[in-house]
Amino acid sequence: MEARIITGRTFGKNDAEALFTEGTVFDKCIFRGGTFTALLLHGIILLDCRFTGCDFSLSAFANTVMDGVTFSGCKMSGTSFGERNSSHRLSASFTAVSYTHLTLPTN
Repeated sequence: MEARIITGRTFGKNDAEALFTEGTVFDKCIFRGGTFTALLLHGIILLDCRFTGCDFSLSAFANTVMDGVTFSGCKMSGTSFGERNSSHRLSASFTAVSYTHLTLPTN
């Protein structure tokens, strides 16, 4: 199965949730105001993407690649970024996010 590659798109409130399927690549995409609560975001690839005002509460990023990703003004309570392994890379910045019980991978 070929990976779906989505480049340079801007997504509004809940335009992208159905696209978060394993193997999907998001390159230089912008996500604004999305509600992605209690989702398992497994095996997606995020390259130079920006999330602004999104809600990822109780969601989990598993076997996910993030390179140059920015989270700004997002809710991330109970969000897990999983264990670090060969298929999980995390290069992200977090600005003005609200969180409790945020789980980040350790070395």
